[in-house]
Amino acid sequence: MKHQETTELAIRPSNIELLFPDHPLLKHFEDFQRQIAQRAYEIFQDSGFTDGHDLDDWLKAESEFLHPAPVDVQESDSEYLIHVEVPGFQEKEIQIAVDQHQLVVRAQHTSQSEHKKDKILRSEQQSKSICRSFPLPSNVDVPKVTKHLRDGILEIKLPKAAAGKPSAKAA
Repeated sequence: MKHQETTELAIRPSNIELLFPDHPLLKHFEDFQRQIAQRAYEIFQDSGFTDGHDLDDWLKAESEFLHPAPVDVQESDSEYLIHVEVPGFQEKEIQIAVDQHQLVVRAQHTSQSEHKKDKILRSEQQSKSICRSFPLPSNVDVPKVTKHLRDGILEIKLPKAAAGKPSAKAA
């Protein structure tokens, strides 16, 4: 019985979720895409329907919704290594889901501050989000995916599935 529990933990890393077609992160990502598309259209509309600025309109709309998260993606013979800048986020605020062909990273942080001086009260709430999706050009070995957060940089290692050997499926 104890051996079975250890095997289960090795198959499903506790900090990485398996990405299914109906996973809530995919729905969240699709909702974000719709909101950004709607805002990009509004920006296009406000500019008098001026053609040729599609990407600029999209990026402006995206920046209004999401905290920018610069990404560095490296590939070696054995793995993909992704570094995502997530300053101000704690590991518990970052959610990752992966399947053989796609990685989704989402982070949500909300902070609240209250300042009192004499009879003046000020309360502020700040929220920032990151939601990124990465298509993977080749199969990854899902059970061996790892993440590590250090100094505001999230490192995600995605080992490639061995050639000729089927990769672990999200069952």
